[in-house]
Amino acid sequence: MAFCTECGHELPEAALFCPGCGTALMPAPGGAADAANGDIQAAEGAGDTAGAAPDNTRAEQPYPWSGTEPAVSAYGYPPCPGAPTVPLRSQKKTGLIIGAVSFAVILLAAALLLLFSPGSRVGYWESVGVDTGDGVISDRYYGISVTGALRIQLNGDKSAYLFSPTSESITEGTWNESGNKIWISTPNNSFFLEYKNKQLLLREAGEIYYFDKISGHDINHPTVARDAFNNGDGGPLPDANNSGRGYVARGDYHIAVTGAERFTDIDGEDAVRIYFEFTNASGYSLSAWSALDYCALQGGDYLEENASYDSDAAYNLSRNIRPGITIQCAAEFKYDPYGGSVNFSISGYEDGERGGLVTASYLPGGFPGAPAPYVIAPVRDPQWTLNVPEAGFLDGFHVEVGDAELIEDYSGAPAIRVFYIFTNGGDYSTSLDNELYLYTYQDGIELDYTYAAEDSDTDLAFYEEIAPGETVTISSIFRLRNETSPVEAEVEAYSDYRSVGQTYGID
Repeated sequence: MAFCTECGHELPEAALFCPGCGTALMPAPGGAADAANGDIQAAEGAGDTAGAAPDNTRAEQPYPWSGTEPAVSAYGYPPCPGAPTVPLRSQKKTGLIIGAVSFAVILLAAALLLLFSPGSRVGYWESVGVDTGDGVISDRYYGISVTGALRIQLNGDKSAYLFSPTSESITEGTWNESGNKIWISTPNNSFFLEYKNKQLLLREAGEIYYFDKISGHDINHPTVARDAFNNGDGGPLPDANNSGRGYVARGDYHIAVTGAERFTDIDGEDAVRIYFEFTNASGYSLSAWSALDYCALQGGDYLEENASYDSDAAYNLSRNIRPGITIQCAAEFKYDPYGGSVNFSISGYEDGERGGLVTASYLPGGFPGAPAPYVIAPVRDPQWTLNVPEAGFLDGFHVEVGDAELIEDYSGAPAIRVFYIFTNGGDYSTSLDNELYLYTYQDGIELDYTYAAEDSDTDLAFYEEIAPGETVTISSIFRLRNETSPVEAEVEAYSDYRSVGQTYGID
């Protein structure tokens, strides 16, 4: 049994601070607490003591990570065997919770509970700022957002839960207080905080972390999936991992956000893919990309949109769909896996938020994953092209949608070759591809262009420019989604929605 050398208070096992007077304690030789998944570096780092020199003079410590994200335990980050050593300051730049400073990771643990005023301590707390020693409180820690990076739940029964978006689980413990001092004990660690000006303060290594109480939130019991939140009765909160849904663009489109997952983008950087279902309730065929305005923010900053080119749902953003059809889409953004919530919003492109807004928030480390692929309902008797003429003038150019034939594309996949007769009605040389839009649909969803193993003469002529008054027969190839649903081929004017087209049965 150990006692504080300053005040004589009995010390909990592996305590980092005295619960009686708050004195920082020197770790015992080799003094890293033994966590569930391995040895965890002591909060101040091996060899550090109370009153240690500033960060820039500390000895290098193991940089704990594995792969693209830290190997975490319930209480902190264990050192990665054979990992390189870097200065502690560099570790902190990598992420507030990643350093050998397990206090930060653990910090994610815990706040305290009622002291004088029973309700003043009890509740859910999130980190909102940090003073790195210069007396300035900022919401960023060396460029990394601290908002929501560490979370504490203090309950009236003296139980405490600690969590961080980068942690694999919620840490369970107990808390006690004396005056405005609060300490949290977990099976392997103790944490000391101060209640001041309606905030919780964690002082560590000359830095101060500030926590605000957030009403309406709660950290569930550790047996619940990580990063799950509720409103006390098990129901989801509207702004915590909630899939938003509703109409935008004054009712023209319906949106249902259905999931989010982490992936590595084409630049090799951390990115999030947010899935949503787009239903076209308008009277026109169009794509989500042309109809919607969407964005994602983290820590108040807009996230850079990027693409992986390996997601069919992301490609669906640019595919036209017919009125009444639903398609699964995905927007992709670079993000900070150690930052705060990723807040996604969608509205109509023309009307903006005035026409309706759908939002959803996701917590890094708590993305629910990708939804099941959307099952496209077959359309056996499409009606959209029935009243469209097979030929006519579009923007001064005469076009006829002619015959079609079933073929295999270069990869052996089933495809359809559609023939067009194009007359240049302008006063300059041009091609059909330059002047008008070509769309081919199956089950109400646009088909992708493809090409044959060997191009025909009409395939090669598709991009060739012809002189004014000249007529040419050309063709284009589209990959089929299935070999049963009819195909609709249309050519649409650039200036308006007028079109010509034809429907082909597939036997």
